[in-house]
Amino acid sequence: MVEMANLMSRCQNDLSNERRRAQMAAARQVLERSTVLLLTASKACLRHPDCDTARENRDTVFLQMRRSMDVIHYVVKEGVIPELAGTTSNGEPRRNHGGLRRSRAYHYNHTGSHRADEMEQCLTVCNAIKKFEDHVEMTRMTMLSPAYRGLLTSALESVIERSQDFTDSAYTSHEHRERIILLCDRLKMELHQLLRVGLQLEQIGQISPNEEMESAIHETLRAARDLKLQLQTTALEQAEELLKYMDKSTLLNRLKHASITGDHPRLEEISERFSEQSDHLQEVCK
Repeated sequence: MVEMANLMSRCQNDLSNERRRAQMAAARQVLERSTVLLLTASKACLRHPDCDTARENRDTVFLQMRRSMDVIHYVVKEGVIPELAGTTSNGEPRRNHGGLRRSRAYHYNHTGSHRADEMEQCLTVCNAIKKFEDHVEMTRMTMLSPAYRGLLTSALESVIERSQDFTDSAYTSHEHRERIILLCDRLKMELHQLLRVGLQLEQIGQISPNEEMESAIHETLRAARDLKLQLQTTALEQAEELLKYMDKSTLLNRLKHASITGDHPRLEEISERFSEQSDHLQEVCK
């Protein structure tokens, strides 16, 4: 484990892509913490072989470590998995080494590419707004052809869809929820105005934006910025509330102690609380 940690550290320092470096750092942190948890969970499972909760805890920690290893493998290979290509790293055909290798290749063929796509296409609402703003800026050069109008509409739908993570969240205050909904409606209205102006210019055959179109572009961008600012404010408020009430070290120590001592009622109570905090954390991370 120490040797692997040293190898990962060197590999992380060699990475030039900040995103890949962050993925490697996160995976390393999960592995380091999960190693101790796996030992504790395994001991609890051995002491209480008939306890389903202890066995589930052990399997969950092991699965988390497997996922972290998958992320590290993905980063090191830069998204390329040799098993998928059926060749070795030097380009030679890969030999068949039995049923185990075939099962691994089958696993990667059915899950590896999906996991890679999921990593690359994980858009946040800020990414969606940034892409929408870029499309709006481009209308000064492309004007608003039918195809580009469809592209803008699709980009807006992506923004609205990801904004629903905030409006549907139980942790978003009523005031923020109402504000987000109003800003989404305003963004729809401003884009509708921009599309209307673009359609008028297309009908008269004008190939450059006029003052009315520039004004519509400006208002659309301002509405998008206001929405992004409101979403950021909401996320920061949720993060502040989460950190205020979450003491992860104490909770994990209690969970560890209950697992070792075999206190089933206490373990279920703490596990439920930990699950609630995990759900809250996932909501904030969106």
